[in-house]
Amino acid sequence: MSDWQRCPAAPSGGALSSRRLIGALALVVVTATCLGVTKLLSSVSRAAHPLWIKPAELDFGEIWAQRDFRWSIHVQNRGSETVTVSDVFLSCGCQGTVRPRSFAVPASQRREVQLTLDLIAPEAAAGAERRVSLPIVFRLSEDMGVARFVLRGTVRDALKVAPRVIQFGQSLQEGGRSRGHRLTVQALVPLKTLQAEVHPPIGTVCIRRRASNERGYGVTFSPAANLPPGPLAAVLQLHGVTEDGQRIPPYPVPIEGTVVADIRAVPERLDLGVRIVGELAEGTVVLQSLAGRSFAVTRVSLCPPEKDALSATVEPPAEQAAAIHRLHVRLRVRRGHNDALMRVSVRCLESLKPRIMEIPINAYGYDSDSFHQRQY
Repeated sequence: MSDWQRCPAAPSGGALSSRRLIGALALVVVTATCLGVTKLLSSVSRAAHPLWIKPAELDFGEIWAQRDFRWSIHVQNRGSETVTVSDVFLSCGCQGTVRPRSFAVPASQRREVQLTLDLIAPEAAAGAERRVSLPIVFRLSEDMGVARFVLRGTVRDALKVAPRVIQFGQSLQEGGRSRGHRLTVQALVPLKTLQAEVHPPIGTVCIRRRASNERGYGVTFSPAANLPPGPLAAVLQLHGVTEDGQRIPPYPVPIEGTVVADIRAVPERLDLGVRIVGELAEGTVVLQSLAGRSFAVTRVSLCPPEKDALSATVEPPAEQAAAIHRLHVRLRVRRGHNDALMRVSVRCLESLKPRIMEIPINAYGYDSDSFHQRQY
């Protein structure tokens, strides 16, 4: 038997016409259903999103990249009832703030919403010009869902900075000289000048143009030597002026770290443990200059100032200069928690300012008789 003989017989003309008619009717039904659903969804969408913003307010045009770009939009309610907005946020992971976050818009009225946006590009994405789209989501009442709008514009990057943060960690020491932190700055547009300043003024900045790159700069920040101990928080602002005289918005570089105190107490908290009531508990705190500077202990005060219960002596004696001092503490233990505080005034013989150190003291006292009764 040949191949063509194995094929099934073709349907008759009448059967073919019936099948075509049924298929055509099914297509008409599906099409009508889809059109109805689309129309229904369209009407629901219009009813669920009565808020409207002028298209011109959703395009901020062309601007320089900046950390705090401010833009206002006016949200109008085109519906017949008041719309309550429970929250407004940027849904793209963009950095920025929205004010106000919640409000009500009466029918035919509008409300102003202020945006503050961070338009500084990540280091890898910085370029001379880039197009940005920032989705803004308005969360409405439960039965109305959300309304979404997109703010667009063109952002021009003038500088490419690396690293983006000056991080000292705990490498800064009170009264000591610290190595400067260097930034590499690449101008993406021709600049006439590049300047820098630090807020608050906690150090100095030096800018040098790189000989191998006419648009490249080396920016070095050096912290001051007299910074007090504690967290370090400041911002280095880079200011540029283009060759045609345009002033570029400040490019901020955060400065972070901790200034470590030169004089340290070991331990920082004196724990005398669990003692019998009436026992004389003793402990020692060592004060030491990390840089080996000589300093004097000018005063020791105890709180509570109970002469018979708490006392401290200094070795060497007060007002004598040394790089290491020992504070010997004696505590007459009372029942329950014994909490006290020792304040120590120290004065360095060099340029460091006088400071007060606070050292907590604690112990716990129990009655020996009641203890043995509980044991047996």
